[in-house]
Amino acid sequence: MTSISEKSFGARLVNAESLSIHLKAFGNYIPPSEALSIENFDQFLNNIRNHNANVAKIRANYSMMVEKRLQLFRKNPDSLEKILSPIGSTVRAQCGKDAKVTYEVEDLITRLRGKHKVKSMLEHEDNTKQSISQSERSYGSMTQHFSDLIVMLTAMGANYAPSNEMVKLSALNTKLTAIRAANISVITAYGSLKMATDTRQSQYLDLLERTKRIKEAVKSQFGVKSNEYALVMQ
Repeated sequence: MTSISEKSFGARLVNAESLSIHLKAFGNYIPPSEALSIENFDQFLNNIRNHNANVAKIRANYSMMVEKRLQLFRKNPDSLEKILSPIGSTVRAQCGKDAKVTYEVEDLITRLRGKHKVKSMLEHEDNTKQSISQSERSYGSMTQHFSDLIVMLTAMGANYAPSNEMVKLSALNTKLTAIRAANISVITAYGSLKMATDTRQSQYLDLLERTKRIKEAVKSQFGVKSNEYALVMQ
């Protein structure tokens, strides 16, 4: 299937609107079928305008969900990325830097830090599915490592008793719940965006076919050297 880039949507719609204006100005355009009538063509263009607005709305929601997740993972003062250091310091202070549990905690922290540079997932329909999939795997891995870290800290019992409110177990569990919810929100929002953009892609491919057929109809009715045909081919 032919792909239509994001940049060309507006130009294609404007060209189609110009075609409709010319057809009305002719006054005697005879469509070869009801589907290619001026009335049906205008209704189709109106449907596209409405769907364009819907795509913009869905994209804005997706962007907002992505930003909320980024806040949780690395932008907030108490983001996952920023609490890793105080967690490690707490464990080293209470158990010693050579303790087995310290090594295990630091290993998970290292894995979390190694995964933090993931894509924002603010993708458009002409980007690859692979980049979306890789982004979600990265966020999923970070979430799982964080969950494993909480389990390990919980198992320490009284040996994990931080004074920093941000890294107490209750705060960490609350953050994990928020992160999981954010992951679900982004995936759900992306699914809605993907469906909407796929529909728009199909609409514009349909528009391309309709405009070609209308131009052929004008060519057939008025002639290849007519002013009417010259106008619609501009």
